[in-house]
Amino acid sequence: MEIYKGVSVFSNVVIDRCVFWNQDVDLVIQKTVTNIEEEIEKFYCSQKRSPEELQKLYDDATYMMLENDAMIFKSHQMMIEDNDFIEKIKYYIRVFKCNAEYAIFKSAQDYIKIINSVNDGYISQRADDVKDIMKRLINNLNEDFSNKMNINVNEPCILFIKDLMPSEILSVDRKNLMGIVTQRGNKTSHTAILAKNMGIPMIVGVDASLEKFDGKKVILDGLTGKVIIDPTEEILQNYKEKQIFLNNEEQKLKSLIKLPCVTLDNKEIKIMANVTSSADVAQALNCGAQGVGLYRSEFLYMNRATMPSEQELFDEYKSTLMVANGREVIIRTLDVGSDKNVNFLSLPKETNPALGVRALRLCFEHLGLFKTQLKALLRASAYGNLRILLPMVISVSEIIKVKKIINEVKDELKCENINFDQDVKIGAMIETPSSVIISDLLAQHVDFFSIGTNDLLQYTLVFNRDDTSLSELYQPNNIAILRMIKMVVDNAHENNIWVEVCGEAAGDPKMTDKLIGLGVDGFSVDTPNLLQIKNTIRHVNYEAISDNLLKKITKNSFINN
Repeated sequence: MEIYKGVSVFSNVVIDRCVFWNQDVDLVIQKTVTNIEEEIEKFYCSQKRSPEELQKLYDDATYMMLENDAMIFKSHQMMIEDNDFIEKIKYYIRVFKCNAEYAIFKSAQDYIKIINSVNDGYISQRADDVKDIMKRLINNLNEDFSNKMNINVNEPCILFIKDLMPSEILSVDRKNLMGIVTQRGNKTSHTAILAKNMGIPMIVGVDASLEKFDGKKVILDGLTGKVIIDPTEEILQNYKEKQIFLNNEEQKLKSLIKLPCVTLDNKEIKIMANVTSSADVAQALNCGAQGVGLYRSEFLYMNRATMPSEQELFDEYKSTLMVANGREVIIRTLDVGSDKNVNFLSLPKETNPALGVRALRLCFEHLGLFKTQLKALLRASAYGNLRILLPMVISVSEIIKVKKIINEVKDELKCENINFDQDVKIGAMIETPSSVIISDLLAQHVDFFSIGTNDLLQYTLVFNRDDTSLSELYQPNNIAILRMIKMVVDNAHENNIWVEVCGEAAGDPKMTDKLIGLGVDGFSVDTPNLLQIKNTIRHVNYEAISDNLLKKITKNSFINN
């Protein structure tokens, strides 16, 4: 028996036979060609076949309620049609007099080398997208290569593979894909996100030569990130019992969907969903969400060459509100910069983008862009229960400035005789130390707070949350963070406004009792976590945990646990 450790993407337990799939890119061989123009034309033929394939992948992902994840394939299409990428491939064919397959391979390697040289966790993940595009173009050129590279799983198994591309996970027969183990990758890659949303247990970053395990019995422990090869009968039996337990727990969670979200002592807590499109809303409501606590509007702007039009934004926002059917929908205004770029803005490279021009700062610099979004939001407000959320607020003056802009947009709509909600509620994200410290002042100018724990931790505990070497500093239960949340909640309630938490901590069951004890009014979490958090809420005694937690965070002897 051998045990290896990786990073779990989706928590479940799978017991099955392992199948290793070899997709070594060294299968691409350089050949000398005599007719250069004919080879370039072969490349163009491959390129022209790709958009239709990518559109099908986009449609498949969207059908599975993965709207944001589907945008991956739109970005692939943009790169395949990128003039610089095309010219580089043609350059290699002409200068090296080589086959198109090798030219594509070399061009992709150049891009990957540049990406890997950038010390940025988000950007480094794009190397997978370049590999995916490379494989697609080469597959369309070379049937022999395609047969070797395409994953063909004929029976139920756990797939062992060095690396897995986004398009590949969608092309594998889902009924046979019981789990995935990869040697490379991380839990925030596009492939990992797809696996999680598809409900496929996956462990990434396993430091082992996976090919030697082909055909062996394997336990994939998504709870701990362990991969157990050739387990003993005793361990096998233990995990079979664990599987039965987990299946029973899943059924119990489903029984909570229509039950109220209240603590043991009947304190009502809102349980809302994080979404990235109108397509996500129905799935969230079916899992018991009371509304949308965070609509990340930036994904409407990313992976495209031009700014979305007002009508395009309005149609999407209206659709979201119509699906919500009167339930509360909180839409965050454009939050780009830092780890989220938009191609059409051509944002300059910053030394430290997390501290640079992002979120509201960027919107103030691109006022036309901001007004277009606000106008679309206000127009959509006539069709549902809309709330507008402002990201990365650091001062009262920013709130006043935004309200002035909103009033200007309202005046424009009145002149155009367009209906909108005259009293749309405005909220502020609390995700910086400055916003915590002045939360008593901010609370006098907004209708609600949304605490973004991811950035609050980053800015308070002083670490780059994309740097995996600093992952141990991600401590949502740190006394400084707990005290800050308590300060925000107290200041909000004194001014008769409510507070939700929408960061990663909101979806962590180990933090649920602490957040409730600090007095938060609601949680906004990713759909897969909704029922688990609701279940935890229903087992918390608010009065007891509140008294106990208050004593702890006011003592110097508090220990993070």
